[in-house]
Amino acid sequence: MIFDKSLDLNNLDGKNPYPFNIYPNPAKNHVFIDFELDKSMDVDYFITNNLGEIVDQGSFDNTKSGMNSYKVKLKKVSAQNLTITLSIDDVYYLTKKVIKQ
Repeated sequence: MIFDKSLDLNNLDGKNPYPFNIYPNPAKNHVFIDFELDKSMDVDYFITNNLGEIVDQGSFDNTKSGMNSYKVKLKKVSAQNLTITLSIDDVYYLTKKVIKQ
C-alpha cells in the first residue's frame, strides 16, 4: 500500500489548527507525539518510509479536549527517515519527519 495523501492542510491563514510535536528525534525504539485538541476527536497516525509506503499505523485511544501525549513504538520499523502524519477526524494534517536510528 502506498500512502499518497501528502497533504499539508493548514487553515487558509497559514496556521495549523492542531499542531503537534514529535520527540525524541532522532529516535531509537519509540517517539512521543504531543498534540492539543479543542474537543474530543478521532486521531489516527500513519508512519511512511521514503517511498511513501505505510510501514506502521494506528489510532490513539481516549483523546480528549486539551493536551494529549502518546508513545508510539518504532520496533516494527527499520533504521531510516520516516514521516509521521496525523489524521484528525478523517482530515490529514501537518506531517513531521523523524529519523529512526
